[in-house]
Amino acid sequence: MTKWVFSLLSLLFQAGLAGQTIEISGEATTCSDCLELIHSLTLGEQDGPGFLEMTDLVAIDGKGQIWVGLLENLKVFSPEGTFIKEIGRRGEGPGEFRGNTRVVADRDVNIHVFDRNNSRHTLFSPDGEILSEWPILGKVPNAVFLEDGRIAANMVSTNRDLVGLPIHLLDPSDGNILQSFGAEEGEHFNLRERWPGYRSLTLGSDTTLWTSSRSKYRFREWDLRTGKKIRELVGQVEWFPPDPAANANRNSLEPLPSIPAIRFNDQGYLVVLILLKAPDWESHMVPKTLSTGMVMEQPDKYENIMDTLIQVINPSSGRLLAAQRFPQVVWGFLGEDLVFGVSEDDLGVPRVEIWNLQSSIR
Repeated sequence: MTKWVFSLLSLLFQAGLAGQTIEISGEATTCSDCLELIHSLTLGEQDGPGFLEMTDLVAIDGKGQIWVGLLENLKVFSPEGTFIKEIGRRGEGPGEFRGNTRVVADRDVNIHVFDRNNSRHTLFSPDGEILSEWPILGKVPNAVFLEDGRIAANMVSTNRDLVGLPIHLLDPSDGNILQSFGAEEGEHFNLRERWPGYRSLTLGSDTTLWTSSRSKYRFREWDLRTGKKIRELVGQVEWFPPDPAANANRNSLEPLPSIPAIRFNDQGYLVVLILLKAPDWESHMVPKTLSTGMVMEQPDKYENIMDTLIQVINPSSGRLLAAQRFPQVVWGFLGEDLVFGVSEDDLGVPRVEIWNLQSSIR
C-alpha cells in the first residue's frame, strides 16, 4: 500500500476520533507480572568530581555518553558509567548556568540544555562544544524532537500571550515559537495546582503528540499540524485524587501521586510512570535539622517513601494491559527500553540509577 494511502487512512482515523474521551479500564484482566526492571548502571561518586545532586535531568547523546544535568552544571559519564568530565559553572556567560530544567538529546548526536534563570537554550556537541545558544521565554520542564527537527516543548511562561498554553513548537535554529497549543476552550491556568502547566510529552506518530499532567490521571493526544485535541484517556482511581488543586494545599506530609513521564512505545502503547506513596512511608519519616536550624520531619531516603507504578495502556481502546508496582523511584525514559531514577547510599549521597525495562506484552 502506498505511503499516501497510509496518510489518508491516518487522517480519516483521527477525524473520527476528534475530541473523543476514552475511559481507562480493564484492571480485572490486567497483567501484573509482564514487566521487569533489570538494573544496568549506577552513576555518581561519594565525593570528587563525579558527585551528583538529586536530579531528574538525564539524557544519552549519540555516542552513548550519559549527561546528567544539575542546577548549575552538567556531568558526563561514559556508557559504562565512568565519570568523564564536568561542563559549566554558575553564571550568566556562555556555558554557564543558573537553573537547568531539562536536558534532552536530539535525533542527531547532540544535547540540548534549557536554563530557566538565564532564559537560555544551549546546544552542545557530544564533546562538550557549544554549537549555538538562543533565548527562551519561560521554564521548559520537558521537550521532544519531531522528525523534521522542530522541538515540541512544554514551556511554563508568564508571557501574556503564552499563559495557559503549555505546548509550543520551536524552530531549532533560533527558538522562535511557531505554534502554541495544549489547552481546551474554557480551560484555565491554575496556580493552586501542583506543577501548574507542567506536561510530560511523547511523540505518538509523525503528526501527533501525547501529553499528561503531572498531577492528573489523564492523557491527551494532539494533532501537531492543527494543535487540536484528537482524543483523551481518563481514569477514576482511588490512589490518584481527582482534584489536585484541593490536595496541593494540605498540611499533611503524606506524599502525593504524580506522573513524571510517559512514552509511546514501538508497539503503539502508552507506557506511564506513576509515583505513589510506599505502603510504609510513615515509618521512614525522621526529624532532620534544616540549614535554617528548624527541625522538620523528612524522609530518611526518598526511595523509601515512594514506589513507582508502571502502566501500559492501549490508547485505541483505553484498555489497561499491564500495571506493576516497583519499590524503585523511576523518573524518566532514556529510549525504548531504558529508564532512569534516583537512589541514595547509606550516607545520603545521591545516585542516578539506570534500568532496562523489559516487557512480555505482545
